[in-house]
Amino acid sequence: MEFNNGLLAGLPRDEAARLYPEIKDLPVDQSVYGQELKLAFRGRAEKALERVFSENDGEAVVALVTHGGMVNQLYGALLHMPLGGRSFFGTSDTGIHLWKIMDSGNYILKANMDAHIKGI
Repeated sequence: MEFNNGLLAGLPRDEAARLYPEIKDLPVDQSVYGQELKLAFRGRAEKALERVFSENDGEAVVALVTHGGMVNQLYGALLHMPLGGRSFFGTSDTGIHLWKIMDSGNYILKANMDAHIKGI
């Protein structure tokens, strides 16, 4: 599930910006306009990864299908990046990210592969 953007949900970007101005540098444990806490969003990503790891052995191949915001949170959780930082992982519509999780470490083999949608 994508980030719950509260009162902005379903609004065109220009209308959302007019009605609910962006508040810069909001702490991760605070929210506005009924939005999900950034801390809670990351927590959902961490919980999803923990579940994948605990329910599968090291030889399993697992596919996760999700939204771009969650892709960013999953990367942040996998790489133990600080929450609220200014690093983002781009993903196109139907982008594919290939990771290899091993006892020796986590590997990002491919990021945002989208050649399968060229020409559509």
